[in-house]
Amino acid sequence: MAAAAAAARLRARGKHDYDLLVIGGGSGGLACSKEAARYGRKVAVLDYVNPSPKGTRWGLGGTCVNVGCIPKKLMHHGALLGTAINDAKKYGWEIPLPVNHDWYVVTTLNIMIWLFKEYVYRS
Repeated sequence: MAAAAAAARLRARGKHDYDLLVIGGGSGGLACSKEAARYGRKVAVLDYVNPSPKGTRWGLGGTCVNVGCIPKKLMHHGALLGTAINDAKKYGWEIPLPVNHDWYVVTTLNIMIWLFKEYVYRS
């Protein structure tokens, strides 16, 4: 109750800095903040990630984009394609052997996702 009264006093004096304070820079938090900004609201996004035991950190985007759903989908889809190549022979596809896999390309995909995040999430 005291916080609401203090906030009302600040608004009455015109001392507030933001119309919306979003806690969490994941997909939902960023979508919310961008939508509010689109309507002319002044928005701040608060996000913090504890570094992993190895010191790994990431920026905006949340767990899903940085270390969860998106990287997992890249790996899973790549594995499915490997299986599909083997299965394709059973359906008449002629695939020259050996079929090789290049991890450098996979890491390049991860870099492309990072660049996408930098461009889209920072705008």
